[in-house]
Amino acid sequence: MIRRATDAFIRERANQRARLQGHPPFSGVLDQLVTVPPDRAGRPGYVLQTGGPSHDIRRRGPSGSRADFAVASGRRTVAVGTCIGRVPRAGSAAETAAAAVSHHVSDHGYVVLSPPTPSQFAGEPAVRVEIGVRTSDGTGYRVLSRDWHFSHRGWAFVAGWVHATSDPPECRDTAELILASWRWLTH
Repeated sequence: MIRRATDAFIRERANQRARLQGHPPFSGVLDQLVTVPPDRAGRPGYVLQTGGPSHDIRRRGPSGSRADFAVASGRRTVAVGTCIGRVPRAGSAAETAAAAVSHHVSDHGYVVLSPPTPSQFAGEPAVRVEIGVRTSDGTGYRVLSRDWHFSHRGWAFVAGWVHATSDPPECRDTAELILASWRWLTH
């Protein structure tokens, strides 16, 4: 009981610190590990090589999804990963990619830069999607995003990066290196 209260206190203090000081910065070197453990329901875990800690975001969504990590790879560029649930409920990689594109385009006005395309991610068949958010004058993009939709051992995942174009392009490259380091845990 005391351990839970202490853990909750530490998490809340970290959340308050992040709200006051901003997100943990990117160190410039991929010298840390972020581990996303498996859960009791059988959801597989994995590990990534990063340049800093993940933002404290591990929460369950209303549909059973779980935001796993968000790590900086630049001042305003972030590599992210989410488990969106079991494949029978969430859908195949092609279905989740199509749903994401539809949602972002119709509900938020994003532009599809690369339609859902077969790819690979973490040793699994995947579907890659790239979208952008136009600048207010329509002459370029202020935000770019690349996502991979894939499954592993019956669980559906989405991983990718979000890049503010005010960051140098190298930040996207670093996010790609972080995501390329994804390794499944065997236990």
